[in-house]
Amino acid sequence: MSASKRVGTLSCLVLAAAWPVGQALAEDERGGAVVLSPVQIFAEEGVAGVPGSASIIEEETIERRRPVTTLDMMQSLPGVTITPEDPLGRRPNVGIRGLNPRRSRKMHLMEDGAPIQLAPYSDSSTNYQPAPRRLRRVEAVKGSGTIKYGPQTIGGSVNYLTRNPPREPEVIVYGAAGNLGFADTNVSAGGTYGNTGLLVDFIHQGQDGHKRDERQNINDFMFKSVTELEPGHRLTFKATAYNESQKGGEAGMKEDEFRNDRRRNFLPKDRFDVERLSGQIIHELALTNRTSVATNVYANTTERTSRRQASESDELLNCPDGVDAEDFANADQCGNQIRPRNFRVMGIEPRVTHDHQAFGYENRLVVGARYHDERAIREQFWGNSPGTEFRQCEKEDGSPDCRRQVFEVTSTAFFAQNTTRIGNLSVTPGVRFERWELDESDQRREDPRVTRSRTFNEVLPGIGLSWDGFAGMEIFGGVHRGLSPATTDVDPDPEIGNIFEVGVRTTPAALFTGEVTLFYVDYRDLIASERDAFGDPRNFNAGRARMRGVEVAGRIDSWAFYDAPWNVYLLANGTILDTEFRADVEDELEKGNEFPYAPRLSGYLALGYEVGQFDARIGVQYVGKQFVDNENTRSTTEDGTEGRIPSYTLLDASVNYRATPDLTLFVAGRNLTDKTYIANREGGISPGVRRQVYGGFEARF
Repeated sequence: MSASKRVGTLSCLVLAAAWPVGQALAEDERGGAVVLSPVQIFAEEGVAGVPGSASIIEEETIERRRPVTTLDMMQSLPGVTITPEDPLGRRPNVGIRGLNPRRSRKMHLMEDGAPIQLAPYSDSSTNYQPAPRRLRRVEAVKGSGTIKYGPQTIGGSVNYLTRNPPREPEVIVYGAAGNLGFADTNVSAGGTYGNTGLLVDFIHQGQDGHKRDERQNINDFMFKSVTELEPGHRLTFKATAYNESQKGGEAGMKEDEFRNDRRRNFLPKDRFDVERLSGQIIHELALTNRTSVATNVYANTTERTSRRQASESDELLNCPDGVDAEDFANADQCGNQIRPRNFRVMGIEPRVTHDHQAFGYENRLVVGARYHDERAIREQFWGNSPGTEFRQCEKEDGSPDCRRQVFEVTSTAFFAQNTTRIGNLSVTPGVRFERWELDESDQRREDPRVTRSRTFNEVLPGIGLSWDGFAGMEIFGGVHRGLSPATTDVDPDPEIGNIFEVGVRTTPAALFTGEVTLFYVDYRDLIASERDAFGDPRNFNAGRARMRGVEVAGRIDSWAFYDAPWNVYLLANGTILDTEFRADVEDELEKGNEFPYAPRLSGYLALGYEVGQFDARIGVQYVGKQFVDNENTRSTTEDGTEGRIPSYTLLDASVNYRATPDLTLFVAGRNLTDKTYIANREGGISPGVRRQVYGGFEARF
């Protein structure tokens, strides 16, 4: 389909849908709650009745944690594995239940219900996520309820909800600073004027990198307006602009470099830059007290360029003949590689929510569709000196080696899910249909251009059950068919798996809040990855595989048992994981191997104290030992790219004091014991963050 036809089709769908997704519960003239906007996954009261495992991080938790990065606070989500990369955590490496965390390719990430990955079907890498200061809630769903979101439906979905305009005019000024060159400023101004709420939010962050002469700076702007046209009729508009400039590259360290001087930087001219613009129109229309129509229209563009002298720790990429490319001390004599990436994504998702009484029982039906269009351009050039921006198609050794790869995807998805309430039992069957057309154009060096096309059709059924017959407790279970498209490669078939869950969680009235989930993922055809000769992920179908395990999360507060002006609380989560490739792939992996970056044991424990205007907490994160490649290499290689990562334990803490109703002071820290640990071995050893202590204030006017 041509670009003009795709734009025309999208325009027709926008006009047909007419009304985009609101932000809260609409109310009819009698004051009854009608529907939940699809911009958020769960109702405001929590996850009760959700088909499958689910978790929420509320705004109060985010504020008290005072995290440097959004990834810091996601440690409290059970089943989640975090692999740090950039200092400020804007390129998230998040894995769920043993899925490879590299750039969060195996999960569905959303901001206010809109996908934020570069190109969800053709390159699901993530080079952006919102800062914790901007969030009012984080939602995660991993059970059969995830079939309402896609295309990644195996690992689950995470939705970042941004703050709404305040009711009264307000200005918030936030500032924080600490060692490692950390600086974080946020100015937010907004209020409600008549029937329209306005919010303008600007964030600037900066921090030094892991090596000397590395630095990451971010400017992040958001505008949001919410208009109540009439009761049950809301229109929201949001626009964001994001700029990241990083002095630093992606090549890791050799083993001896990590042991002797993990701050040494052989490649001070490497750069990584990201420019992102996004727009979203969201609206909700309650037709009656039982039926609503809502639509989400989204679009974003991302330009991401890296200028690097090495992709991995073993060899410089662009050296003249006669220069030893394996010795990084020769970097000044070599050129660089320039990798511009350009992504454009747009889509529209209308959905209808209808409460009805089929067969004499209370039912809630959610039916929706999504049209999605994306284009990804991946290019490769060469520069004749370190750090140059001048692009050419000839390497320093005289060989031609340009590359231009273009992916275009048109996708259509349909989904339906109905919850029937029968006494204490809720039954939620559902189905999702995904169809996408992938066109690839690839030209390397001076070779002729190669074009390929494939069309995929997948039906993804599921059913969830929940029973709340016990006081303060809900038992849930479910099964659904999950999907993960192969990205940056047209050849592999999509990843398909069947996900089984059973668990128990407490209801809001319980003294103890928590959830325990047993899960089993049976892959029919897992997609595994290795780096190709160009340093890009090469995907291949690895056949049968499985993941199984248990997730535990909970919190207990002393004031639930003892009436006092103070409160002591304990919160914890943990995951026990078992993964296995169940087929041999020649020259790639052996049956019985574990998944890379899938620690068998991980968890987080925090103890906190609250009294009056003061609160304090201390937390401990544990990550078990893990393999980093499909071959499960145990011994460390000289270049640092292979070898099992040892387990590590990190300590963090935060203290908040509300000096006045409008002024809060805080101090916080992470890795307080200054533990030296390996975060990942992608392209060589990446050390984890060093001890960091920072403090700041938040003032409201």
